[in-house]
Amino acid sequence: MQNLRFCICLGIISMGFGSVARAAEPKPSASGMVFMDGAVSEPVLTLQQSLLGALGYSPAIAWKSPDLSLPTPNIADVDKTKDLVEKARQLGQEGEVEKGLAELQQALKLLDDNIFTLCTVTPKAIGKYINVLRRLSVFLWFNNDAAGAEAVLNRLFALHPAIEFKKFTKELKPLFTKLQKAHGELGLTTVTVTTDPPGAKVYYNFELQGPGPVKIEEVPAGEAILLAVLPGYEPRVERPQVTPTEAGVTLTLNLTPGKVITALAPARAELGLTTAGPGVLAAADFLSVDVLVFVTFDIKGPREVALTGTVFDRRSKLRLSEVKKTVDPQNVTPDQVKAYVASLFDGVRLDGKLGPKPRPKAPEGPGFMAGVWGSISSLPQKKYFWHTMGGVAGAVIVGAIVTAVLLSGENTDEFRRTTGSKLVLGY
Repeated sequence: MQNLRFCICLGIISMGFGSVARAAEPKPSASGMVFMDGAVSEPVLTLQQSLLGALGYSPAIAWKSPDLSLPTPNIADVDKTKDLVEKARQLGQEGEVEKGLAELQQALKLLDDNIFTLCTVTPKAIGKYINVLRRLSVFLWFNNDAAGAEAVLNRLFALHPAIEFKKFTKELKPLFTKLQKAHGELGLTTVTVTTDPPGAKVYYNFELQGPGPVKIEEVPAGEAILLAVLPGYEPRVERPQVTPTEAGVTLTLNLTPGKVITALAPARAELGLTTAGPGVLAAADFLSVDVLVFVTFDIKGPREVALTGTVFDRRSKLRLSEVKKTVDPQNVTPDQVKAYVASLFDGVRLDGKLGPKPRPKAPEGPGFMAGVWGSISSLPQKKYFWHTMGGVAGAVIVGAIVTAVLLSGENTDEFRRTTGSKLVLGY
């Protein structure tokens, strides 16, 4: 009897685990990217992140974000400049001006080579840069290089036009005063910075201005330090000489795509095709996924973005879906974004096979079971919902059968004798 109970329990447990296994069908691997056309704003960037997040939690696919990470900041080299400046200060006190000058020039080169690090992760970066320029101008002056000191001071005034003379040597004051006055007479201007592609974060003199295009007010004459940063692209540094004009100055920063963007960009020209072209297939091979998802943002204005989502299957070489929707990036909700992502996979096969998507067969005819089936099938299929329901159903069945078996065996008689009650057993 005990062996019989063991076999029954084992069989029921196997049935429960089998139901879980059947519910947890493998999802196809998927990846892709968002293409943008038009003026990118913070709400548009937020919409982009919300869309990628919804793809990551989609129950239909196993999303794998492409590696669009930016370079690792070189904090070690930036930290070295502190030691170089301190060493230069000690050499200056000892009268070793030329050696101290070499230390400061090395410090400035390290800062110039690490503009990305200074802008993105270094607190008070402009203060570090100004400190090196200030000391460098003094050492150049005492090394009898007046022209070099003048060039460095002009770079300083482009960063901080109203800098005070404090911490400069008194011997430098006549040149400092003359140059600062002449620089102020050149006036200020407005600089508009655009980026190609649009949406890159723009930094001016180590301060974040926003996604390009940006308009920077009250820019002084001289060298401007500009940085454009966009995931998937190499950071772009430019140092244009600004000449103030009433009309303002317009600059464009062109970013060089990284290896991921280079591999995916050709697919964009094939998104309108009903079959996967060579660019789409090459992108799928590069990302090592079965399904590719591309979404194009056509930014028509600050309150209107037309989304076109396209899904391709590498195995069947077909375009599975194309879904268009226009949204207001300032008012779109996370639920609306999730619904849009769900619509990309609604009614399409994701198993790589041809033909209509198979659907569960409901019981025929009216009645209680048909109603129950309809109610259950209409439940939102959230992540792990059917996995959990399968496990719970299996556990309930196991518990019910085990209880029935135990109550039907020898132990039942022993239970009756010890309790002395038939009501406990229901008769």
